[in-house]
Amino acid sequence: MIEVVTIHKDQPEYLYGMLLSTMYKDVIEKVIVLDTGSSGENLERVYSYKDRFNFDLHIKKFDSNDLSEMRNEALGYATAGNYFLSLDCDERLEILNPRYLQQNLLNTSDITNWLVNIRHWHMKPNGVKMFHRERILRLAKNENVIWKSAIHEFLGSRDGQKHRIGIMPERAIRIMHLGYDVSRDEIINKIRRYGKALVNALERDPSNPHYWQYLAKTFGMFDDPINELMCLKRAMYYTENQDVIGHIKKRILELNLIINRRRV
Repeated sequence: MIEVVTIHKDQPEYLYGMLLSTMYKDVIEKVIVLDTGSSGENLERVYSYKDRFNFDLHIKKFDSNDLSEMRNEALGYATAGNYFLSLDCDERLEILNPRYLQQNLLNTSDITNWLVNIRHWHMKPNGVKMFHRERILRLAKNENVIWKSAIHEFLGSRDGQKHRIGIMPERAIRIMHLGYDVSRDEIINKIRRYGKALVNALERDPSNPHYWQYLAKTFGMFDDPINELMCLKRAMYYTENQDVIGHIKKRILELNLIINRRRV
């Protein structure tokens, strides 16, 4: 069974849509919502959702501005030893197939952290709407794990032990992200804020491969394959995780093809 963990603040409509997307998924038994300071009216709406779904909905309150701290607080309410799926309020669970999910979890017992396919529906800086696909670490076993640093997708271990990372097939789980489906100016500002946070984090920790991976993602959102490629090479240089190296090599091959086509 899987428990869904999410963070919420003053987005009750988005939250309701996310909760709806998890209904009637046979393997979801509990959803934990950590509210981080919603206004009174919005918080009342969140509490009104408790009796509308066929899973246990737990609503907790926590005041913080640190994403990793929020996610770790929410994770503290999840059941130890169970798998948890981290979803944001502006995301929807498009696919969750119990059969394929359980096949992968049971057949790969040495892997406890999983990259999940996410489709970002967004507007590029040139005004064209499109899907941007990527894999993000969102599914993991709640054993000795902790969200770390400035980037909340950076899931590590409390004692420094390295976990093997697997790729969960799209037919098992797929998430749709709607947070980038905004105006051209909003998307540019959002990506720039994200990129600035990453640059600041790299100044403090320049050999962190995870930061280089996410800076590569930022350049990818701006359709800048040359700088995306440079960041991925830095990430591959600093990481020792062979699974991550394999994922990066595949993306580097794709980027080289894109760059060569544009040079023709």
